[in-house]
Amino acid sequence: MRRERAPAAPAGRRPVGHRRLTSPAAPAVETRDDLASLFRQAGLQGTFVLYDVTAARVVMVDRARAERRFIPASTFNVA
Repeated sequence: MRRERAPAAPAGRRPVGHRRLTSPAAPAVETRDDLASLFRQAGLQGTFVLYDVTAARVVMVDRARAERRFIPASTFNVA
């Protein structure tokens, strides 16, 4: 994952929305096995991961599969 630096703010000012960060805590992880039934009903094997930045939590369906690396079977473009 590539991270870019935010543009520098004028001396003595912080950019809008800036928060002073200390060592960030690891987000809470919630595994939703109940949502896996949606994949099964569609006859698919898959996973879903959502990072909720406001609640600092990660919601996962099929955590073991989500933590494995896979080569994509197909790709698509977003216009």
